[in-house]
Amino acid sequence: MKMKLLGISLQYMDVKGALKKTDSFLKTGSLKKIAYISAKKLVEASESEDQKRWLEKMDLIVCEDIEVYKAANLWNKSRAKAVEEMEYLQAVLKRMVKNEYGVFLLSDTRENLVLLEEKLRTYQPDLLVVGKCATDQYETNMDSMINAMNLAAPKAILSKLPYPLGLDLMDQYHNFLNSSIWISLPEGLELQKKSTLGKKMSQWLYHWTFRKKISKFDEK
Repeated sequence: MKMKLLGISLQYMDVKGALKKTDSFLKTGSLKKIAYISAKKLVEASESEDQKRWLEKMDLIVCEDIEVYKAANLWNKSRAKAVEEMEYLQAVLKRMVKNEYGVFLLSDTRENLVLLEEKLRTYQPDLLVVGKCATDQYETNMDSMINAMNLAAPKAILSKLPYPLGLDLMDQYHNFLNSSIWISLPEGLELQKKSTLGKKMSQWLYHWTFRKKISKFDEK
């Protein structure tokens, strides 16, 4: 279904529909782009034509923020539970292991790359990681990174990169990759523990800004 917020049109689906769509993506030959959306990302995208375009060109959007559901009048307990428990991500990882699909991990630093693999293995210890790269190693030669990704021949690319870098890379390089899906992982998948107070304050600020923008947009 289409979800439109702050003038941004998104190809959104609930977990069940998203998994069905993902299964179809895994059977195709061309890479499909999947991203998570939050109030914070929508606020930033509403002020950037590039970010808006990147989000609208995603083949599938998964919600990672209950506030987005509320703004779209789609909130219910089932959807809230899906967000809190990362049901989509857990189901995708389970499929990767069950079908013995190789995955390629992408993060911004080598330290975060190690933490990302450790985090994903807490969900699926037998995850088949066929390759991994840190973007800070390839800042001046992204072609080498793309070659490394293709040589590893993964079925899926899982990236945990600062927003909006992940979407920028997906937009630039998806046509050069031989994988079936590329998932830009949710911010909620934390690699390092953050201050609970600081996290709550930051989240509250973005939610407040998001609600304010939604209200002004609705008045136009």
